[in-house]
This record gives sequence, structure tokens and C-alpha cells, in this order.
Amino acid sequence: MRSQSEHTENEAEDLDQRGFPWLMLVLALVVLIVFVPALQNSGDVELRFFFWEWSIALVIVMLVSGIAGAALVELGRLWWKRERRRQWDVDEMRRLREKRGSRSS
Repeated sequence: MRSQSEHTENEAEDLDQRGFPWLMLVLALVVLIVFVPALQNSGDVELRFFFWEWSIALVIVMLVSGIAGAALVELGRLWWKRERRRQWDVDEMRRLREKRGSRSS
């Protein structure tokens, strides 16, 4: 028969091996963050853009704005990543030229 401490250690190891269901926790938080404001802000708002006018639910305006903001952040991240890679390529070419130049001398 196993002692109580061995039993709890084995349970802790099993939990570590299976992992915590982080995805479910994140999804639950996203659902709360999205749907609670949606239910609280279901009223219509008037949206004017130049000479166009729309009457649309506030939650749709909020969701579209959030998605557009996330898309802009992702575009900025991709641009930054591309620039870092380009700079790395330029630096690597410079190092290779210097290395080749020092060997031929």
C-alpha cells in the first residue's frame, strides 16, 4: 500500500504529464471578453463616414474595430520581422565578404 505522499506525488506527475487545459481556459476568457460586451452593448449607433450613414449595432462596430486593430498589429509585426531578417542578411553578406577578403590576402 502506498503512502499518502506517494499518492499525491503521482497525481501531480500525472497532471504535469497531461498538462493543464490552457486552451480551454483561454477560449473561456475570449468568450467572456467578446460576449459580455456584446450583450451589454447591443444598441444601435449611427455611423457617418463622409456622405454615407449607417445605423449599426455597437457591438459590430467594436468587433470590426478590434479585428482591424489586430490586423494592423500583425502587419506591423510582419514588417518588423522582415526588416530584421533583411538586416541580418546584409550583416551576414558583409561578414562573408570580410572573411573571404581576409583569406585571399
